[in-house]
Amino acid sequence: MPYENYERFIPQNPDAVRARQLQEVDMYDVGGLIPSISEPYQQRLMELSKFLDRQIPRNIEGSFDVRKRFLDTSENLIEGPTNFSQNPYGWFDPQSTLESSTPRQNLPKSDIRHINPLAEGNVSGDNPYQTFISPRNQLTSSSSLLAHEGGIHSSQLGKGSRLPWSPLFTSEFNDELLKLRLNRKSPYYKKYGFGEDFYETMAFLAGREAELPAGKTLKDDPSTAPVFAKFPGMYDEYVRSRDKIRSVYKKR
Repeated sequence: MPYENYERFIPQNPDAVRARQLQEVDMYDVGGLIPSISEPYQQRLMELSKFLDRQIPRNIEGSFDVRKRFLDTSENLIEGPTNFSQNPYGWFDPQSTLESSTPRQNLPKSDIRHINPLAEGNVSGDNPYQTFISPRNQLTSSSSLLAHEGGIHSSQLGKGSRLPWSPLFTSEFNDELLKLRLNRKSPYYKKYGFGEDFYETMAFLAGREAELPAGKTLKDDPSTAPVFAKFPGMYDEYVRSRDKIRSVYKKR
């Protein structure tokens, strides 16, 4: 499968660079961390593992690979809990499964079930409770990808409904977001649909907030703090829509 353009999607923002450094520590030297760091980190990994055990169906093709993918990209948990790890079901629908996208990636492109090999995650068009994850693509942290796909899942359930959760983002605000998409040092670099499609925009914003240290918001994040300061009402729109998405989980 063609991956010749894969490198240009690798995030270069400071958090992503730091995450790759921590991944090296996690892979080769986590035992060398002082106990005050390593022991809480191991506990957070155990909590993530329990979450994955609940959401990944057992005994189907690719389950082990999906689980490993999320544990391999949990390096941001080394430095403390994230918003996601502190409250995973505030970001992900408990009724949605996590399944390997590899079988669908291998289908002919003419098959409606085919999934682009470059996609890290994908919500099933025929069953919005199925979230497909590519074990091979590991650009995004566990916290971010799980919240992103959780947001897309609710978005699909919301389409065509009267649930008033869609954000009323202005064109001026979207124009500012598009600038972030062109900045290689932005966590939103090359994020398809960001600043154009409000479903994708919400998913990327939620994914970013989910991977921030617990208690931090998008208004604390250097990448979006200036934009929300310029358009303060847009942060309120984001929060309103985010909370409506969460309410969908609670109703099921």
